Amino acid sequence: MEDDAVGGQISSPSIVNAEDIAAVRELILTLHPAIVPELIVGDSIAALIASVIPAQEAYNRIVANVRVPAGGNPVTVVDVDAMPTYEKIRRGLKTHPSRVP
Repeated sequence: MEDDAVGGQISSPSIVNAEDIAAVRELILTLHPAIVPELIVGDSIAALIASVIPAQEAYNRIVANVRVPAGGNPVTVVDVDAMPTYEKIRRGLKTHPSRVP
C-alpha cells in the first residue's frame, strides 16, 4: 500500500467512480489516436489500459486492408453551364451506356 501524502499513514486504495473511468478513457483516446475507440472499454482503469493494445491491433488491421490507389485521379470541377450540348450528351452516354438505344 502507498503512504498517504498528508501524514505518512497507510491508507486504503481509493474507489474509482464512473467519472474517473470516463476521464481515463478520454485520456487514452487523446493519447492514442490510432486505435478503434469503440474497443476501449472496461469498468476499471486496468481494464481500460488492457484494451489499448487490442484496439491498436484492430486499427492496424483495418489500415492494412484499406487500399488507396497511388496517385488517384484528382477531382475536377466541371461547369456544366459552360459545357457545349454535344459534350453533355457524350458524357451522359459514357456514364449510362445501357441507356443507349
